[in-house]
Amino acid sequence: MVTKIEALGTPPYPEMARLNKWRRLARSRPLTDSETRAYGQAVCHEIRALQRSELLSCLAPEKPRMTECASGCAHNNGPDIWAAIRARHRAELNRQERYTPQLQKRWNEEYQKQIDEKRARESSNETNNAA
Repeated sequence: MVTKIEALGTPPYPEMARLNKWRRLARSRPLTDSETRAYGQAVCHEIRALQRSELLSCLAPEKPRMTECASGCAHNNGPDIWAAIRARHRAELNRQERYTPQLQKRWNEEYQKQIDEKRARESSNETNNAA
């Protein structure tokens, strides 16, 4: 049995999840004018998204191969390698900025407290063992 879409010779589009709501609603009752416009906009949006993804799958550039360069980047000329290294350093500095001086101070105090407790335990163990 040939469907109406196949008879017209247009390509059938895959199932579009966002349109199921409108199709279900249209089967139960006639759509109002505003609902019909919203359904049409949803159809256009879904078709454009499908076409955009198909186009990008054809146009997407291949990822460059990773080289055995010491910089760890895939670039093969000086300015690009230098830019990649600078970008990596900037990212590392951004990660370091998350550690505020107050947080560092608190960590240092906690560390010092733990070290003092450990030294106190060790010195008490030495005095107990010597006696």
